[in-house]
Amino acid sequence: MDSPVVIRGTFLNQVFIPDGPLPEIKGRAELIVYQQLADETADERPSIFDVFGKAPQLRSAEDIDAQLRAERDSWDDP
Repeated sequence: MDSPVVIRGTFLNQVFIPDGPLPEIKGRAELIVYQQLADETADERPSIFDVFGKAPQLRSAEDIDAQLRAERDSWDDP
């Protein structure tokens, strides 16, 4: 990569959470963290709800119910 790519996000509890998708590049990289000024509002911070529905393969409610039912049924085994 000839020029740097700026990836904005939040650094929280020693974890970096990007604001958007990461670039599709390969190889070594360097993360430099600069603390932003305190003038950002709560609406600008990422939310845990931003990650819902982004799993590589989504599961149906029936599939999850079946897995939970099988797990609960195994508890009755002596």
